[in-house]
Amino acid sequence: MVEDDADDEAIFTEILEELEIPNKIICFHNSSDAFDYLKKTTEQPFIIFSDVNLPGENGIEFKRRIDADKQLRQKSIPFVF
Repeated sequence: MVEDDADDEAIFTEILEELEIPNKIICFHNSSDAFDYLKKTTEQPFIIFSDVNLPGENGIEFKRRIDADKQLRQKSIPFVF
């Protein structure tokens, strides 16, 4: 999850936990840290939830950067704004 608002992050995390989603929830407060994680991790992320309005690079630019990266594009990670 990429969300810069702590309240929104808490609400969304609570919803995912109530749904008993078995995947680990990892939160980032900006797209740069999230992108670095995606490039370095050997895990296959299940889905990316991203706020559109982020500081610096917004969510749409973040999605475009993922799509432009051959390694990440091949992972075919679903992306939800």
